[in-house]
Amino acid sequence: MMRKTLEPFVDGKRVRYMPKGRPMRIAVVGSRMYPNPGQVAEYIMSLKPGKVSIVSGAAPGVDSWALHVADLLGFET
Repeated sequence: MMRKTLEPFVDGKRVRYMPKGRPMRIAVVGSRMYPNPGQVAEYIMSLKPGKVSIVSGAAPGVDSWALHVADLLGFET
């Protein structure tokens, strides 16, 4: 049996581990009527391209805003 190598990452105050070399997948889903696209953009900009992959259904609103910012910053989507 092959042993997986785990890589630590900090989530708030906790340290978590995930398989090394694979980006963490974050699903972005939300309301089509959410009034603050800037807040969504700030959250995506706080993440690190290469370490995180953005998953979304691309619906109008939060989903598409997140994907647009992720694409501009070079995230895997």
